[in-house]
Amino acid sequence: RGRRRRNCEELWSELEPWYAARTRSEIFEAALAGNWALGMVLAGRDLLDDPHVASRGYLGTVELPKGATARAPVRPWKAPDTGEAVARLAEPGEDDGWFAREARPRAPAEAPARGALAELRVLELTQAWAGPFAGRLLGALGADVVKVESQRRPDGWRGPSAFGDMAPHAGRDPKELSVEISTAYNGLNRSKRHCSIDLTLEAGRDAFLDLVRAADVVIANLTARVLPNLRLTFDDLSAVNPRIILVNMPALGATGPFRDAVGYGTIVEGMGGLGSLFGPPEAGARISQTYYPDPVAGLHAALAVLSMLERRETTGTGGEIDLSHQEALWLQLGEVIVEASRGHDVERIGNRVPGTGTSGVWPARDGRWVAVTGDAACDDLLASSHDRSAEELVGALRERGVGAREVLHFAEASGVAPMADAVESLAHPVTGTCDYLRVPLRIDGLPLDSRAPAPLFDQHTLEVLEEWAGRSADELAPAVEAGAIGGAPDPRGLREFYLNRSRR
Repeated sequence: RGRRRRNCEELWSELEPWYAARTRSEIFEAALAGNWALGMVLAGRDLLDDPHVASRGYLGTVELPKGATARAPVRPWKAPDTGEAVARLAEPGEDDGWFAREARPRAPAEAPARGALAELRVLELTQAWAGPFAGRLLGALGADVVKVESQRRPDGWRGPSAFGDMAPHAGRDPKELSVEISTAYNGLNRSKRHCSIDLTLEAGRDAFLDLVRAADVVIANLTARVLPNLRLTFDDLSAVNPRIILVNMPALGATGPFRDAVGYGTIVEGMGGLGSLFGPPEAGARISQTYYPDPVAGLHAALAVLSMLERRETTGTGGEIDLSHQEALWLQLGEVIVEASRGHDVERIGNRVPGTGTSGVWPARDGRWVAVTGDAACDDLLASSHDRSAEELVGALRERGVGAREVLHFAEASGVAPMADAVESLAHPVTGTCDYLRVPLRIDGLPLDSRAPAPLFDQHTLEVLEEWAGRSADELAPAVEAGAIGGAPDPRGLREFYLNRSRR
């Protein structure tokens, strides 16, 4: 991969004529046909005529006051019996007092000892960030979340890890540690258990369906082809458990003409509108390189589960949630679609905050940066920002009534208020004690601390199958012998994952 990067300009000289001779849509259609990881950079006006979004019913016409209308997102995900989408904005004052009338009584102030979702059982068929983040949130609320991975195709976020900073593990074989020391994996999979099951083998699929019979929720953030290929669609799952809730969350959703698109967070940033808005005004299309759509989709998936659990209380049956990362991201930019439908394009504004006289980030004398937002006069201070340290600049700006705060580095954030309260220390059997971010939620003022570190591969396979399915170790012995359940991950699976990603 490093060699290919060095030859990037030479490679682009070969590819550029092919790209230049085709439209954006033609290139994307070729990517769909070839299973390439590629996405279009879409602006608000593009979404208005997008065939995939139209087929999914994501946009609707909303009635505005004074007889005006606009196109806008009208639902966050596809699910059965979720009610009619709102197609009208309330008149000023019309919904005053709604919360007082409709909100349910508050739960007791004392939090349940095992969490608000202590009786909930969740199975994860997840990779990377979005799906595991949904399970992480539910696990923090007390759910029994079990991550299921295949020995042959483990979660790519397990590794391969960079071994240069492994001082605590000196003398250990990097190959032995690679699947257990990933900071990203261990952060996302706290408060979960782990089962090693090969779903491509019949005995593995049977074991998984045994777990489905006892489960409440299955979360899958795989490409749209995977569940049908494994014969684990919602129809297959509900046949053994009519109360099961499936959260099916491929990058562009489980239905629609573009459902088979391969999607990573950076690609969804383009398809989800962020790529057309990110960066300074003079820039072209940009992506953030932080995989921002993943936690957005994961948060929506957790909320979708809660909404479907409430529905199940009424109907007695489960249902399938078809959640698109692309649509979840566009919900963060909904005004862009509204403005486009009314003939206005929202432009890039870089670090500026709309509606403020002065905003952005400025460099200080000590190499630090200061984030600024306010309306008071401060041009003289900002023009000479290099003359002050970050602390001095923040103080001078605040004296003028301008909001200012020093930009923190990741390494120091956990020791600085208010971030210190957002961090928990947790002991992991391989990495030792590490600091992790808490889930940014509190219940009646109480933080949602992790109940356990991220599980080791295959740590709970037999335990969960016995607890949930009543299957004894003797019963499972043939499946273990066949490699359908249990066992360590194949390092070749991780290498294949990363090689395929680099080829794309």
